[in-house]
Amino acid sequence: MRQAFFRNLLFLVMINLLIKPLYIFGIDVAVQNRLGPAQYGLYFILFNFTFLFQVINDFGIQQFNNTHIAQHPHLLKKYSSIILSLKWGLAAAYLVITVLTAWLKGIGEGYLGLLVLLSLNQILVSLIGYLRSNISALGLFRLDSIASVMDRILLIGFCSILLWGMQDKSVFTVYSFAWAQTIAYVFTVLFTGAIVLKHIRRFRFSFNHRLILAIFRQSAPYALMILLMAIYLKMDAVFISELLPDGQIQAGYYAQGFRLFDAANMFAFLFSTLLLPMFSRLLTDRKQLKELAHFSFAWMWTGAAIVSILFITWRIQILEILYTDLSSISGEIFAWQMAGFPALALTYIYGSMLLAGGHIWRLVKLYSMAAILYLISIFLIVPRYGAVGTAAISCFISWFVILYELQLVKHHFGLEIPRNELIKAIGVILLGIITYYAVQNLQSHWAILLAVQAFVLLLFVLIAKFLSLREAMDLIRSQKINI
Repeated sequence: MRQAFFRNLLFLVMINLLIKPLYIFGIDVAVQNRLGPAQYGLYFILFNFTFLFQVINDFGIQQFNNTHIAQHPHLLKKYSSIILSLKWGLAAAYLVITVLTAWLKGIGEGYLGLLVLLSLNQILVSLIGYLRSNISALGLFRLDSIASVMDRILLIGFCSILLWGMQDKSVFTVYSFAWAQTIAYVFTVLFTGAIVLKHIRRFRFSFNHRLILAIFRQSAPYALMILLMAIYLKMDAVFISELLPDGQIQAGYYAQGFRLFDAANMFAFLFSTLLLPMFSRLLTDRKQLKELAHFSFAWMWTGAAIVSILFITWRIQILEILYTDLSSISGEIFAWQMAGFPALALTYIYGSMLLAGGHIWRLVKLYSMAAILYLISIFLIVPRYGAVGTAAISCFISWFVILYELQLVKHHFGLEIPRNELIKAIGVILLGIITYYAVQNLQSHWAILLAVQAFVLLLFVLIAKFLSLREAMDLIRSQKINI
């Protein structure tokens, strides 16, 4: 199973490495520079607000489906028609509640049309997520990998025309950006829908009340989990805008660092799309489960820790390259965001394992505590420390969650990070700090110093055998398991 995981992960990472950085640094950064902190801050606030009621839009169906269909692929035909019919009703309820709440709260006043459009985009994203969960649960990881970047490929094309293909620069607005997303998502829905339809052969709307109630009962804890996670992972910009007098502008500065954080998080999230169905299939084989967990930890920690170290130590230089309008707080915000990234990245491994093992209510309890801590901290700290305080709170919450998850995994699966691996993991952080101060004595451009620092860290993880290139190459060549 490790061989299959590594081959598919490699393909998934490579195709995303080709497309998503191009979109993030070529398109998304250009969009924010064109719109400015205030306008992009407005977009960022409304975009994050649409996550608040995402639980209604999906109701945990995607997570439930990914786990359930991976274990019982023959149920795809039985469930798909009913779930897709159900999602239309949920989408309508989500749209009404989101727009009505924003209107009553005065959020995005004068921009309700934009909120409606962004809410429709969330409905399309949720539909794509459900369709992709079927594709990955069926073991069609290559097709799922292609689907994971299709919307970004289309957005690169659409936004390139709007940003640089039009003589009239005023053509590009926050609305045209949202519409470009909508069109890209529609095409991706058609692509993923065609793949699923090929396997179910026929689709018809169905409202089997008994089965719908059964699905609701089974997906309810997943829905609650999504709601709780949305509170402490997606509401930062909303609270910044509500609690600070210059909230829209500070939200724009918060978005500068968050874009890079989110770019790194995209690649970490790719692990969970592969790990959840694989963990689901390995529950009866503890030996392979343990091997896959340790293998995933080594690769995830190495990538997340090195990226965090490089982004934190060279944060000002990196932000100056990307943005034309920086604030004195931009670097501090970015540093706190990246300090929490390794913790969030590891939750994709251990959270997926607990989810696959059916320990959903344990996760709900954990995320409830995290959400409560987050809300208390936000109202105490943000009015005084602003967007910087928000980033610091998110960092601490991420570390609280992963430390708790590690205890749950140890209790339920008897798995823990080996002591020697933990020492090596801490060694990566310490060496990153030491090399940063060491390279300061070299008279060279900061980008070269960053590359030297990255090389030293990679050399360390190879010499310490935290990662093994030989093992990686063996896994790539291996044809023992084909998925």
